[in-house]
Amino acid sequence: MKNGMKYFVKTLVEPTLDYELVMGFQEGLAMVRNNSNDRKMGFIDKAGKVVIPVELYDGYSFTASSPWRMQYMFSEGLSAILKEGKCGFMDITGKIVILPEYEFVSRFSEGLAGARKDGKWGFIDKTGKTVIPFEYDCANPFNEMLFSDGLAAVQKNGKFGYIDKTGEAVIPFGLKYDFIYSFQEGLARVMTGKGVRPKIPRLENESYEEHSKRVNTAGVEVAKNERWGFIDRTGKLRIPLDYSGCLRFSEGLVVSVIDDHKWSYMDKMGNTPFQAHFDSLSSFHEGLASVQKGSKWGFIDKNGEIVIPFSYDCGSYFSEGLAAVRMNDKWGYINKTGNVIIPFEYNCVCPVTEGLAVVSKDDKWGILQIEEKD
Repeated sequence: MKNGMKYFVKTLVEPTLDYELVMGFQEGLAMVRNNSNDRKMGFIDKAGKVVIPVELYDGYSFTASSPWRMQYMFSEGLSAILKEGKCGFMDITGKIVILPEYEFVSRFSEGLAGARKDGKWGFIDKTGKTVIPFEYDCANPFNEMLFSDGLAAVQKNGKFGYIDKTGEAVIPFGLKYDFIYSFQEGLARVMTGKGVRPKIPRLENESYEEHSKRVNTAGVEVAKNERWGFIDRTGKLRIPLDYSGCLRFSEGLVVSVIDDHKWSYMDKMGNTPFQAHFDSLSSFHEGLASVQKGSKWGFIDKNGEIVIPFSYDCGSYFSEGLAAVRMNDKWGYINKTGNVIIPFEYNCVCPVTEGLAVVSKDDKWGILQIEEKD
């Protein structure tokens, strides 16, 4: 969707779907969940019709807690399932195509998925064939994908390195970092100073918010010695380990944090393209990024210019030309000029995907179709 386009919003499904959670659409289906306690999930189509019943399997190897975490859905035509404590994959009809025989799996990316068996990680293809043997201590399933830019970050015999899709070590094992991440746009995050985060059980009568605050406080204390930088595909350190935190590169820029909690943007040379005098930053999507100043959110371009004023209580990212924003405890959608396309009347929303917006009103979910015309 482009600037200057006109948007027409059509209600495909009124907010009548009775689920606890509905995710955004990927590959024509949206994940739904009845109850966060039993982990059972299913899938609906764009008409709200159940395609894969919620009760079909015991659950899925990734349990999503937010409508924004869409990486835990169908990827390259397959979705992870959990049956009798083992993980496998099903297709978009709900048919098991890779038997559930793994302890854990990642999503598919670049034709391969990571899988753990007997405590070791390897990689399988879409037929379930082992392509890279189960010989790694750890792969990185907590990223959106394992293989990215043709490489995967793995650990073997306690040492980190990167392998290609044949299993060959492209960046040899022995990288002197405490953790490494997948490549994005030619660079990968690396970190030293990793501490062990303590397990903090929830106390009796302690609220979820209170427990989360204690966990976060302990995490901040452990992470205070962490230092982040970036390596290139040869393993050379391109951006020094000078940062107390970094996100992934997106559209040529990355959000980085230094010790005084000052947020900034950085390019692939490690330079700061402009001074970001804001309280919080997010990654760029479709040329814009949501930023916070005081209690309000707005959007800037890659020159640091304010494109959409600080008018919102919360701002998300642009997807297919629209961004979800919150005002007075209600969510709506704006375009890149700040015009309201979908009114502020929803309690919960998903990013626009495949021309559809999944929205919630009065604890019921609905589906909006967004069309564009000149």
